[in-house]
Amino acid sequence: MNKKTIIAIGVCCILVYGCQSTEKSHIQSSPEWVALSEKGQEEIIKEYSTALDEFAQVMPKFGCDTEAYWAADTVHTMALSLKDNITSYGHGMAVISQMQNYTGYGMAYFNAIIGVRKVPEWTHYVLQNISKCDSLYDELKEAQFEDVRRLSIFNLQSIMNMHLFNTLNRVNNDLQIDEEIACTMHAIVAMDSISSLKEYSDKELFEVSYVLESYSFFKMISPLLKMFSETKEKYDSNIKIILDAAAYFDSKSTPLLQALNDGGKVEMMSDSEFETWMLKGTQYKVKLLRLLARLVEEWEPSEEN
Repeated sequence: MNKKTIIAIGVCCILVYGCQSTEKSHIQSSPEWVALSEKGQEEIIKEYSTALDEFAQVMPKFGCDTEAYWAADTVHTMALSLKDNITSYGHGMAVISQMQNYTGYGMAYFNAIIGVRKVPEWTHYVLQNISKCDSLYDELKEAQFEDVRRLSIFNLQSIMNMHLFNTLNRVNNDLQIDEEIACTMHAIVAMDSISSLKEYSDKELFEVSYVLESYSFFKMISPLLKMFSETKEKYDSNIKIILDAAAYFDSKSTPLLQALNDGGKVEMMSDSEFETWMLKGTQYKVKLLRLLARLVEEWEPSEEN
């Protein structure tokens, strides 16, 4: 794998949702990089934060430890805070990134502790990621949540623990690590910034970051959907939404990753096209999170787990 490919995969990991709101908008005028209507911004924040909250409440079944329950309660508090206290789209997405981080921490904590001797470096990232994300959130707050580049880095950190759960769970159960998971993990660890995209404007970077974050989200959630389906029949019964989401995210991420790999400029969507694509992408994320929450709720851990 060449250096450009590693960077492209790393960027995609940086960068790891539809009822209409009838209430008056809580979102103030947004910076130019957002490129979404206020209605679209509120729809994304409301739907995605609600779905994350629903998933977080069943997440403690992974480890049944106090840290998992604490993380679930923390995520729920964050979700409630977004209902009436959204000051901007950047603010809402920063809180959502924190929700993702604490959810991932609650998922991965137990496997990190029992996996200390097997993969100590990944365990270190699980245990240190919350403080790193807290610092990033504080930095974003100081910038009034308008720093799209820092927000993109925050997105990387917020999904890292979810990727780590996939990896640690397989290691601790003596299962083979998929090459794709291993490659993704190494790319996440190696990628510290998105300085390779300096030639992009903030608006362009916002679009690139969402497309690649969606790609990373799907790569994180798809093995979890398979893991908690328990039977092939249950997994196959949900295969249409999984394949539809994969095709939808791949339609934009594949050419984008190719352009990044070749050193070319990515072709951007118009503002209206991007908003439509982002809203539908959000709907897919919400459906997948709610499907996973239902599967986890029905899941009965074996004695080995």
